[in-house]
Amino acid sequence: MNTELWAELKPEYLYLHCRGSFEIKDALKIIDNAFAIAEIEGLDAVLVDVMNLGGPTPTTLERYDLGVYAADQQASRCKCIRIAVVGEEPMIDPYRFGETVARNRGAVAGVFTDYAAAMAWLGIKAAPSQANGDIGIAAALRPVPLRG
Repeated sequence: MNTELWAELKPEYLYLHCRGSFEIKDALKIIDNAFAIAEIEGLDAVLVDVMNLGGPTPTTLERYDLGVYAADQQASRCKCIRIAVVGEEPMIDPYRFGETVARNRGAVAGVFTDYAAAMAWLGIKAAPSQANGDIGIAAALRPVPLRG
């Protein structure tokens, strides 16, 4: 496993911070964890931060698989949990192929390169520092073992 996942419960959403190197198996586990933690905590919004995720960028097929998997995971929940992913290109596909795949399968998902846009899409009113990417990656974050 080359990806670390850190979580922080915010009043309105679950914040997941990923760091390390991209691997498809870890990305699938992150999707599992995102929906499972949000469901357990009674939250309906997740922000997945991949700004500090490096390594090889996902292939087109991996982006497709991630979109299908995210849609399937979201559909299997009792409650709709909106998920936004924020990162930098090229980790984030400029054409948002994975997002398109997920949305075409009914997912409520968005992919962004800007924190403020991601939070606005989730319907979360961000503090000014949060809109610039300072979302509190300090003491409140706790490591989450990738399960699945």
